[in-house]
Amino acid sequence: MNGKKYPINSPKVQQVGLSPKARANGFKGAGVLTFVVSAAIATTDLVFKDDYHLVDWFGNVGADMFKALLQFGAGEAILFGIIAMTGYVTLGLIAVFFVYVSIEWIWSEYKVNDEVVKGLESVIS
Repeated sequence: MNGKKYPINSPKVQQVGLSPKARANGFKGAGVLTFVVSAAIATTDLVFKDDYHLVDWFGNVGADMFKALLQFGAGEAILFGIIAMTGYVTLGLIAVFFVYVSIEWIWSEYKVNDEVVKGLESVIS
């Protein structure tokens, strides 16, 4: 997709999903889906677990939303950085996958959700 053959507002670029409008719509949809799934899981825990409180709900949902934003931003930067350097979209997509998996691993290894909840509990106590 080099040169003037495929300008950023062409139907082909929009169809592939690389136009700014298509990417923005994808981010909005992914953000809403992330919130809905995270809130549904946290609400189920809030209803059925006695030791799960509203602070836990806000901490877990907030941490999940922050993780999603971090993954979106890092993925976008890596994807377009690699495409700009090498020109290979497939290599960029593979790198995005590894960035997402790495952030997910870091999040679970350092128990970020638990740390956020502990921080919120210490503030309100």
